Amino acid sequence: MKVYKSRITFEKDLSVEENIQLSAEQVVSLYPIIGVRDCHLKGLIYRDDDDKLYADVDVWAKVTYKDGVTGEPFDYDFASMGLYEILEKEDGEGEGFIFPGSEFETGELTRSIIKFEMDPYLSKRG
Repeated sequence: MKVYKSRITFEKDLSVEENIQLSAEQVVSLYPIIGVRDCHLKGLIYRDDDDKLYADVDVWAKVTYKDGVTGEPFDYDFASMGLYEILEKEDGEGEGFIFPGSEFETGELTRSIIKFEMDPYLSKRG
């Protein structure tokens, strides 16, 4: 789903709930994750009283990792709950995701969350 930033105001939030399909190019950028399926995004995108844009969302998916030691793929249930600032550009003040322009895709937000929250050292052995 395309999110238009200008349509979200202090008085008008955007509730999101959707199944997300990540493209092959989006998954490649998540290495050592090599597969993402059954991905779901749910939450709220809103502006605070300082006009900053936030996504308060949950993401869950079945992901396939490539084990860094054995090279074997293994499945993992990914889940994340978080509050993320949506930035136009780097502001040097805090953490958030940068989506320049007037809009962004929920799929790209989901990919960014998975990349930010994933454990890059997860191993099949635990």
